[in-house]
Amino acid sequence: MTAFKTSLRIIAGHWWYVLIYLVLMSQLGLLTGLSTSSRDAASLMEEKADVAVIDRDGSQVSQAIAHYAESSGAPIDLADDRRAMQDAIAQGRAEYILIIPAGYGRAFASSAAAGAPAPAVEAAIVAISGDGPLMDQRVNAYLNSLYDYLSAGTMTTQEAISRAQESTALTARAELLVNEAEAIPQSLVTYATMSTYPLLAFATVSIATLMTSLNRRPVRSRLLASPQRPAGRNLGLLAACITIGVVGWAWIAGVGLVFFALPSLPAAAPLVGVIGTALLAYTMVGVSIGFLLGSLGVSETWANTIANIGGMVLSFISGAWLPSQLLPEAIVTISRVTPGYWATSAIHDAYEAVSTEAWDVTGMLADCGLCALFAIAIACVALMVGRARQSAGL
Repeated sequence: MTAFKTSLRIIAGHWWYVLIYLVLMSQLGLLTGLSTSSRDAASLMEEKADVAVIDRDGSQVSQAIAHYAESSGAPIDLADDRRAMQDAIAQGRAEYILIIPAGYGRAFASSAAAGAPAPAVEAAIVAISGDGPLMDQRVNAYLNSLYDYLSAGTMTTQEAISRAQESTALTARAELLVNEAEAIPQSLVTYATMSTYPLLAFATVSIATLMTSLNRRPVRSRLLASPQRPAGRNLGLLAACITIGVVGWAWIAGVGLVFFALPSLPAAAPLVGVIGTALLAYTMVGVSIGFLLGSLGVSETWANTIANIGGMVLSFISGAWLPSQLLPEAIVTISRVTPGYWATSAIHDAYEAVSTEAWDVTGMLADCGLCALFAIAIACVALMVGRARQSAGL
């Protein structure tokens, strides 16, 4: 127990890491989760993007396109100036800017009559909210409909515009499907995914700092001179590393349970358990990374840098901060070989689950298992590196 107690004393001496990475940084996920509304029938409504249309043509076709875009979104006034457009995007005043170039109406009608590809309009899209890309799809659908009516050659331009307006005005009734398992709140999912970064950063920095402290010559000499056997010393160190990770996980899980999960716990306990398991598996990844950095002899400063930058990158590409649907396909492909992807996937699957049957829960736990395999693989590499460095130092 000497190595175990010594390790815990070292971490207690670096209490500011616990305060910064675990307590303070977890507040970001807590505040984001509290600001996220739960899904219910009363909150089901259509979201409209802030739309600005720059019509440089003024033709019958361009005016129809501008009217459709503005009627489908929330129109804002914007000057036909590049700097003004950049400011509107940067300041969040516009989510979709449609630019119709001069001569577009004539070129569009000519292309439809000849069966040639329709000319493209210019659009600036803010993808972070999802409203901008959706607005772009709606405008393109309107353009396709208008093109089809004009290419038939049996209608005037005004008749084709009227038909396109009628076609795109048809909508389906939206209805919220209630989860059989009394779905867990979205606020819990938001909190859990946002907490992946502080969990990984805390575990990585804490374990790396512990390993760096133990590898210092005075401390290492005292440990080697102690009557404790190497096997017992290694087991004590392993137990301390796991304990530190579990403490961090318990804090994050406890806050999520108290603030978000208690109302749905009686009916959806297995799904809440999946989220907790996913976070625990990801925490063990942080423990393994910290163990690897310590085995490599990385300094405390570099451990902080790697934990912060690596944690943010992994959380971003895994879809923890931004839905994977909004990320480029190349990034999504890369994220599949990272532990964060599988932990986040399990969390989202628990949110979208329609039952708590064993078969459904087993599939989610398989994703947690894949995340845990990353922790085991990294820990094995760390052990080999540590043994190699120890042999080289003899």
